[in-house]
Amino acid sequence: MEFGCCGCCGGLGEARVLVAERRGMAENETAIILAFVLLSISVLLFAAEFFIPSGGLITVLAISSLVASILFAGQAWWNESPGYFWSFVAAAFVLVPLSILGAIQILPHTAWGRHVTLEPPEGDLTTGYEEEMDFLEAQVGRTGITVTVLNPGGMVEVDGERLHCEGEGMMLESGEVVEVTGLRGNRLRVRPTERPLGSANSDPDDAPLDLAEFEG
Repeated sequence: MEFGCCGCCGGLGEARVLVAERRGMAENETAIILAFVLLSISVLLFAAEFFIPSGGLITVLAISSLVASILFAGQAWWNESPGYFWSFVAAAFVLVPLSILGAIQILPHTAWGRHVTLEPPEGDLTTGYEEEMDFLEAQVGRTGITVTVLNPGGMVEVDGERLHCEGEGMMLESGEVVEVTGLRGNRLRVRPTERPLGSANSDPDDAPLDLAEFEG
């Protein structure tokens, strides 16, 4: 009977050891799977940060996933195979920068990337802007009539064209004859004048100075 009891106890002990080993292997397998899944999520989140505006939330999630993946990798390999652990860490710190660089390369070719990045204007847009500025510069020295109150900005009519303008430091009523003295951006600068409506300077040297050129 004693030998039977010892045999039973020994069998139970071996069974318990076997169950513990299998449980440990299952936990290691789970930790390995979680490590790789979280690393993949982290890599994708780092890339997504460039395409989805989140105010930094995606970056926080990406870093959290990366840290969690390294912790699970440590749980799986640190005691038995530290070489695997350090290989995993090295792979993580290679994949993350690669995902960021890849996102930077892809971003300018997407609709969102073209929206958020500054690109030089297309030729037609540049030509249109230059033509508009040439037209406005040609109005310098001409006279027109205000069609709205200038306080200081408003509208003026010059040779039948209604244009944006602003007065030179004064409020002007609608219907006043004004002279175009220069430009401020894409607006005409005007001031009251006694010259007849529709007249223009015949001599460019007689045109009033553009005070905007002397302003900081």
